Amino acid sequence: MKPVASFFSILLIFSSLVLAQTEIWRIDGNYGLAIRGDGGNIYLAESDRLNPEGPNSLMKIGSDGSLIWEEEISHSVRNIFYCTSGIYVLQNVETDNDSCVFFNFEGEQLWGQDLLGEIVGNGAIDQTGNLYAIIQGAQYSLLKLSSDGNRQYQVPLPTISFMGEAIEEIVYDGPVLDNAGEAYVIVQVKTSVEKENESYSRNEYGYIYVYQFVGTSWKLVTGKPALKKDKVVTYKESERGTSNYLLEIWPYLMKLTISGNKILLSGTHQYVFTKETERGGKEDYLSQWRILVVDITAKAKMFKYKGRGIYKCREEGFSTKSDYAFNLLNDFDKGASDFVYIIGTIAKGAAKCDEGEVTQSVVLMKNNISTRKAVWVITLPEISEIPEVLWVTNSQKIMIPINGQTIKIYDANGNPSSTILSFVDPIIKDYIPKDLNKIDGTIYLNMEGYFAKYTIPSMQFVPGFVDQYQEEPETFNLYQNYPNPFNPATVISFHLPEPSLVTLRVYNVLGQEVAVLLNQELLDAGTEEIEFDAKTLSSGLYFYKLTTQTYDENKENVVSRREDMRKMLLVK
Repeated sequence: MKPVASFFSILLIFSSLVLAQTEIWRIDGNYGLAIRGDGGNIYLAESDRLNPEGPNSLMKIGSDGSLIWEEEISHSVRNIFYCTSGIYVLQNVETDNDSCVFFNFEGEQLWGQDLLGEIVGNGAIDQTGNLYAIIQGAQYSLLKLSSDGNRQYQVPLPTISFMGEAIEEIVYDGPVLDNAGEAYVIVQVKTSVEKENESYSRNEYGYIYVYQFVGTSWKLVTGKPALKKDKVVTYKESERGTSNYLLEIWPYLMKLTISGNKILLSGTHQYVFTKETERGGKEDYLSQWRILVVDITAKAKMFKYKGRGIYKCREEGFSTKSDYAFNLLNDFDKGASDFVYIIGTIAKGAAKCDEGEVTQSVVLMKNNISTRKAVWVITLPEISEIPEVLWVTNSQKIMIPINGQTIKIYDANGNPSSTILSFVDPIIKDYIPKDLNKIDGTIYLNMEGYFAKYTIPSMQFVPGFVDQYQEEPETFNLYQNYPNPFNPATVISFHLPEPSLVTLRVYNVLGQEVAVLLNQELLDAGTEEIEFDAKTLSSGLYFYKLTTQTYDENKENVVSRREDMRKMLLVK
């Protein structure tokens, strides 16, 4: 009888998992857009991404799932916004002149506006009900509309120019709004520099600017680019062979949000570096998570995370090294205070040709964006698909759809819930209405073929979670410049275990100083990258020396002094 009892126990447990949530109502159709409105009502629209051909409809659904009204929308819907007097609907129009229409709560269209260009990004709404959107017309501009249809302003976005660098591409993103309703836009710029004499070279660089609209003009946040001269492409062709550094994703910081006074941009930095000569060649890959934290009251800092996976192989004179491969940032959401939660993958292990192993693990991480450090990391076991989305509720529960039909839940300390939400039909994970799902007790989901509301039970979390994050000890490090050899620019990186006064100088082989990159500058703890441009120097061997000093609390006595030096080769 014991086997029978065990079978029924397993069946009972499985049933409790499946029935952990209760479906309250469903609406048939594919609805990519859902927002909470007046009196607990929900507004649904078919997203242009799910139904690009249009026409679409806007629906008002009561808290009990009843259809209050439905109005046809003449064009595909880009986004919808709720304010205290009605609903904005942004439409994509085939003529490239997108539009905005406004409905009151009875389903009556009050006004429509031709936006004189295409909508860029998703738009934003402030606490008083004004709509903001970036418009690409004859030029890029920021539009502000009020709920009565008044065009409060439409101002051109900042123009950017460079000396000695050609602009290849400009990408605008945003706007994002802070709690005071101030608007910020992100500008990513790709430039290029070509040189041709005895050899040919082409360098492409990435820049990121964050602008705030103040009064009637634009202000550059932090007074300088948030990211400057980041390598995108470095190609060189000479008699000795060719080398090429290629960033595989551009623009690479596209996930955008704001938390307090910090704007966050995130993405996966993934590149391949190849070099071929008569003696053979090599191919290197690198992938790492990157979150650019732009403190609008201070400065910008980059948070980076790498796994520990290394793969090397040599075949017929061609070597391959995959350094920290498979480190992908899929999604993140802000939590309380300065914490963010990330879902992605990291690589672990080492392999050389067919020997050894590099494994890819799906992880959930909690990070502090002020210290730019991971608080904890846990590996998600038994997952057939890498999760692409997560969201954080108001009570700091982390919700992660996995394997198509399941949602796992964790608390802010990394403890898993004893309740797992399991569904019969597939969840459309790309269209989860995160803003609707911030409140405990209910969950709204786009399922395959319908939109549904569920109630979910109160959560019990299993204590005793073991942090799998092993932080590297904070040490002083001066890293080898990259690339090396270089022409004409390279990046020098170093790590500071604590805030320090930093000096970085470059010397030739005679010991003569040829450049001062930093001179007694106070830098925070963490990893810094400094660009060194040697276009005025001749080919040869050079040395770069890093000196740091830390002081006591009174800033009177030197507590520690550190120095290190490395060599680098300039080849023109």
